[in-house]
Amino acid sequence: MPATPKTTPNNAKRKPYGRSSASPSSSEENVIEPKVKTPKKSKLPSKNTDSPRVAKAWTNDELGQLFEHVEKAASPSRKVFEGAVEGRTPNQCYQSWINTLAPFLKKAIATKAGKSA
Repeated sequence: MPATPKTTPNNAKRKPYGRSSASPSSSEENVIEPKVKTPKKSKLPSKNTDSPRVAKAWTNDELGQLFEHVEKAASPSRKVFEGAVEGRTPNQCYQSWINTLAPFLKKAIATKAGKSA
């Protein structure tokens, strides 16, 4: 005949997962808290307005300063953009000229030439 497990008062008081407790009368012993992994913090820099890496939109005044600065120079080379706009790097000024102002000027000239002809 198969052996039947012996049931004793000590076996009934055992907690799952082998957890033992000093005071079996406490009601908090039956609560098992799951282990929760907290998400890791991002290694990317925080968005700080003082950081030079944060993109800042160009204002109309800054674009006007850049246009006047380049207008005074004979040709827009990379060295022309040094000190063109305070608070902007020469590369930012160059990129703004190439991607924003120069195409706008070319389009405006082509539109004006098309209307007057």
